[in-house]
Amino acid sequence: MNNMSRRRFLMTTSGALAVTAFSSLEFTQPADAASATLGLDFTTGGSPSASTIASAGYSFVSRYLSDYPSKNLTPSEANSYRSAHIDIIGNWENDGLQSWQNSPPATSAAYAQGASHARTAQQQAAACGMAPSRPIYFSIDWEMPSSQQSALNAYFDGVASVIGLAQTGAYGGYYQLQRLFGAGKIAWGWQTYAWSYGNWDPRAQLRQIQNGVYVGGAEVDKDQAMASDFGQWGAGIARLVAGDFRDTGHVDVAGIDANNNLKLYANDGTGRLTDSGIYMLGSNGAWGGFKRLAAGYFVNRGDYTQLDVAGIDASNNLKLYTNDGTGRLTDSGIYMLGSNGAWGGFRSIVAGDFRNSGLSDIAGIDANNNLKLYTNDGTGRLTDSGIYMLGSNGAWAGFRTIVAGDFRNARTIDVAGIDANNNLKLYANDGKGRLTDSGIYMLGSNGAWGGFRSIVAGDFRNSGHTDIAGIDANNNLKLYANDGTGRLTDSGIYMLGSNGAWAGFR
Repeated sequence: MNNMSRRRFLMTTSGALAVTAFSSLEFTQPADAASATLGLDFTTGGSPSASTIASAGYSFVSRYLSDYPSKNLTPSEANSYRSAHIDIIGNWENDGLQSWQNSPPATSAAYAQGASHARTAQQQAAACGMAPSRPIYFSIDWEMPSSQQSALNAYFDGVASVIGLAQTGAYGGYYQLQRLFGAGKIAWGWQTYAWSYGNWDPRAQLRQIQNGVYVGGAEVDKDQAMASDFGQWGAGIARLVAGDFRDTGHVDVAGIDANNNLKLYANDGTGRLTDSGIYMLGSNGAWGGFKRLAAGYFVNRGDYTQLDVAGIDASNNLKLYTNDGTGRLTDSGIYMLGSNGAWGGFRSIVAGDFRNSGLSDIAGIDANNNLKLYTNDGTGRLTDSGIYMLGSNGAWAGFRTIVAGDFRNARTIDVAGIDANNNLKLYANDGKGRLTDSGIYMLGSNGAWGGFRSIVAGDFRNSGHTDIAGIDANNNLKLYANDGTGRLTDSGIYMLGSNGAWAGFR
């Protein structure tokens, strides 16, 4: 995946360099490319910032793992992507096995090399927050001929011996990936247009489709996801909400699925969800542009039977969709704080009765990494100033996602979130919307939440305690019970099976 070598030269099967003018070319893409999930890959030097990447409309990056620290993904860089809600793909490349052109290894040496590379790649990725269940792509950055396939198979056997076949991926051209998939040596494929001659393997979850693209003044390559799960990790915050949407006394879970529909999964009262899902606002993909969601009793109807949904839309406005009491929403949406795009810088929002007023307010992490509270007037309209819930010093910079609930059975709505060290921390509310500044660990301080893409809070077990549920690194929704003091049990139960059913929820 070496940018310069791939852009300027095409390796022949004999190992000679052939000058090829394919800089800034874009190869055949699927018809739906305009609505596809797009990302970038690049080296460290002169790379665009996370905010620039997000502003340009890209939702993931592929970054290096290697024996050369100067080009590698770092923990601080990974955190910057999380803060900008950008997913990460891990790609191992020293030289893309280009040294094999001059000295192809024996199968035993190739196996040992693959195992060695995998050990280092796994360690580096883990240091940046990747869960061990996520794949790593190992680069073949030249048109390796079929005569070296035995050595290449051995190399990937070595990789799989360390990280597991289910986590083993390859980057390369069409024929290289075709042979590896066919031999059962990889579970993940990232195909480049180079050395593919217009062919695409449908098994590849990721495609490199264009080079010579400029983003923020930096030259990068463009990639396209071909599956909802293409090995991404890091940010990937799924848009989930929880609440008693059907007025049954049970806390359900709703989220935006791979088809951009908001679907509701009913809870049986024990923390187990039904597996079908119902559409809350039709099946026309209307939620594709929404960045974040919150659920609350925003409209004072004299009771608490209709839990509504609010979200930041594609125009960065906060819109409210009212619930008819059965889990179905109205289709118009009202502006909660005007139509001027004021929510563009907000990374996460939650709803709750933070002031003990009987109304659900909105709190969110703004562009300056402060948690600000916007009060509700009872009609679903918010005040426009916002108050700081934990000072104005940018203390929420490392937090990927937040939830709200009465975690301590104190009759106040607290805030909890996954911090920069991948720990879930709880901040107590004084009942007036101000939080204490220390934070307590809800499930230890060992970074156990690194692989979670989203969390929601609610009394899922009808126990009187506010629990936490989240989509883990294996795309399963797991429930962690609260003991009533804000401490969670450490096992977690599956709310909708263990088959990765939440992979498409974004």
